[in-house]
Amino acid sequence: RQLGGWVPIELWLHDQWVQRQPLPPVDDRLLVVEITEADLMRLQQPTPSDAVLAELITTLQAYAPQVIGLDLYRDIPQGDGHEQLLAALAAENVVAIRQLGTSPSERIPAPRGVPPDRVGFNDFPVDADGVVRRSLIYATADDRPDTEIFHSLALRLALAYLQPRGIVPRASAVNAEYLALN
Repeated sequence: RQLGGWVPIELWLHDQWVQRQPLPPVDDRLLVVEITEADLMRLQQPTPSDAVLAELITTLQAYAPQVIGLDLYRDIPQGDGHEQLLAALAAENVVAIRQLGTSPSERIPAPRGVPPDRVGFNDFPVDADGVVRRSLIYATADDRPDTEIFHSLALRLALAYLQPRGIVPRASAVNAEYLALN
């Protein structure tokens, strides 16, 4: 065990167990808008234009959502409508993404003008066998470990949903480095 010989078998068993779990029930408080390959084929472009994304966010805002998360990179304008997209992203309930990457050349910044408290990262740690088994809620940039602490997109969205309901994070009583909710 000390040499790690059982690790591949343990991970394989864990993966099989996780894959065989029943799907949880759908939560009707959540709406996921997916962009599929069929959608992109219909648009005849590799990504929706900024105008289409701005229209989508504006349409969603009409339903007064608690929070909208945009898990799509928009550091570079795509087609027409970039200013409209930036205006839509300026809404207080919109969270955008950035990629921290493992080196400065892999970083993708958040869209211009979105404040840092409404930006989450979407990086996932990949295990040595190429499988994603974990998700981070906090991270630092590898070349700047003692500087800024970044929040994940999932954490930003969860906090934006929970805080108006009086559920706020605090340091855990067991370990001050852990996050707990009241």
